[in-house]
Amino acid sequence: MIRVTSPPLVELSKLNPPLSAGERLVIDFFNRHLSPEWEFYIKPHLNGLRPDIVLLRPQAGIAIFEIRDFDLDSNPDALETGDTYLTGNPNTVQTSKRRNPVHELHLIKTELANLYCPRLAGNKSISVISAGAIFPFSSHGAVQQILGPTLDRYGMRAEAAMPYYPISGKEPLAANDVKFVFPEAYRSRSMYMSPETAQDLRSWLVEPDHSDETRDRLELDSNQIRLATTRTSSGFRRIKGPAGSGKSLVLAARVSDLVAQNKSVLVITFNLTLINYLRELVIRCPEYKGNAVSNVTWYNFHYWCKIVCEKTGHQGRYRSLWKRAMDEESPDPCSTEDVLNKLLPELVAECIDRHPGHLVQKYDAILVDEGQDFLPEWWAVLRKVRKPDAEMLLAADVTQDVYQTASTWTEQAMQGAGFTGPWVRLDVCYRLPQNLIDMAGRFATSHLKAEDIDLPTTTDRLKNPELDLYPCHLRWVQTPEADAIQRCHEEFLRLSPQADPQLLAITDIVFLSDSQQDGEAFVNTLKSTNINCSHTFSGNSRDARKKKQLFFMGHATNKATTIHSFKGWEARAIVLLIGARVTARTPALVYTGLTRLKRHREGSWLTVVCAAREYREFGRSWPDFQELGPPRHQPYSRSQHHDDHPTPTTDHPTATR
Repeated sequence: MIRVTSPPLVELSKLNPPLSAGERLVIDFFNRHLSPEWEFYIKPHLNGLRPDIVLLRPQAGIAIFEIRDFDLDSNPDALETGDTYLTGNPNTVQTSKRRNPVHELHLIKTELANLYCPRLAGNKSISVISAGAIFPFSSHGAVQQILGPTLDRYGMRAEAAMPYYPISGKEPLAANDVKFVFPEAYRSRSMYMSPETAQDLRSWLVEPDHSDETRDRLELDSNQIRLATTRTSSGFRRIKGPAGSGKSLVLAARVSDLVAQNKSVLVITFNLTLINYLRELVIRCPEYKGNAVSNVTWYNFHYWCKIVCEKTGHQGRYRSLWKRAMDEESPDPCSTEDVLNKLLPELVAECIDRHPGHLVQKYDAILVDEGQDFLPEWWAVLRKVRKPDAEMLLAADVTQDVYQTASTWTEQAMQGAGFTGPWVRLDVCYRLPQNLIDMAGRFATSHLKAEDIDLPTTTDRLKNPELDLYPCHLRWVQTPEADAIQRCHEEFLRLSPQADPQLLAITDIVFLSDSQQDGEAFVNTLKSTNINCSHTFSGNSRDARKKKQLFFMGHATNKATTIHSFKGWEARAIVLLIGARVTARTPALVYTGLTRLKRHREGSWLTVVCAAREYREFGRSWPDFQELGPPRHQPYSRSQHHDDHPTPTTDHPTATR
């Protein structure tokens, strides 16, 4: 029998961050001594918690282990005990603040019983779930002395409890005493454990697709490689392509190639969250050399404008622009749109012209992603910080023009921006499943203007229906507006049973909304069932910026954000909410949301919850369509199995997008 492991043992050397020496030692120890019925889940994403290893035997039980590499014997004063933290003594070498593993184990065990394994409610969890700590480089006596107060506080040293809270130092590992390290190691059956309980937990333990994917290097086709490794004679290049055609991949690979040449690079986006995605792509480039990316500057456009104003001593004028926009009684009022689109770029251009020296950094290359969200005037400002003979790249998809700015890029504007000749095109879509390409194309031709449509194509191999290598599950739920959030919650939980070691991790499920208000309401419904969520919803501009800076797919939780903030991103399981309010910008926004899905050999899932009557007929064409009236019962529990612009009035003074 082959042991189930996630991630595979052969992949452990590629984990980021890498395993510590102690973690590797303990994993090897368990792999040698435990029967193959015990499944291994290494650093799983447990609703925001990251235990070092979870062991699962479907008929027998569950074990969680925290591993600490501290050497308490050679440095006995290295740690001071606290209820929550083990804090390094500042007079010793070890000064880092580490979570007390006993406190961590208590927290995880409680959540396992209450959230991940609802069938183990009450006292059933006591004998099914073991929670232990291992210090592979410290003596057992030193470990007991340090952790003793916390063990006593939680009652873990009581005679009946001790077998389920094993605490070990290095001696049992050296003696191959698996019974001491893990007293329940040889248990083969428990009256409280079942395959159903094991499946409840697996959906949380299985490695998220994003974590698996980040260990793989980017693969580019010959055309993408050419664009990533060359420049035009003028230095200006514009790349156009539909969703999933690899525009961001080319940009990331170009960044990597330029850094390898020791070039200074400025990467500019419109959305702040897209920066995290692009940085992750650069790390996956074959040419990536660790900290070499420090030569790259990453900003969203309006925050870069703020930085330039500050560096040149014009922060007062910067603040006065926002005061004019927010003060209705200002003698010279203006709108937020005026500031973002015109007045702020004009101020930045003046700042650069007045201070051409060292106060404003200039770059060997400036690369702009999601260029359809930019105005030609913004591009003109960016040109002012290019070094002589520097290059500039603009990547765009007109079909995702959610801010209706692409029409400003006339041919005359393009020539004035330095471009000559036609767009370089990327036609082939490598990301979207074939049936979703068909659906997205049908939506675009029905609801977008012809001049705003740039649809993806696939290779002949993928057009062959007999070669359905990437199964895709498409579901459309039409609902009254008042019930939309409740339906999203139900559909989110409906996707959860799809998760098992061969299919989907719960933390791979992403929620997208077309409004801040609906998104925040959905996050609150998750909280009501104790499901944590990494999200970008906030009414406070500074808090919103912080949330967007910290938003990335590697979080050990589910993710929720607006469609605006997820532009350029991708996920293999999405619940997409389309609100009842439809404006001129909505069709492009819906198309963008539909095309955030990525294909996967084990399947991908897209569920649309739609409250807009305008899209009901389109939804009826989906393979799984359901039209629902009001819910028959409230509230929903787990056991029952426009935003037209991203908060422009709260984006100042940091201008977060």
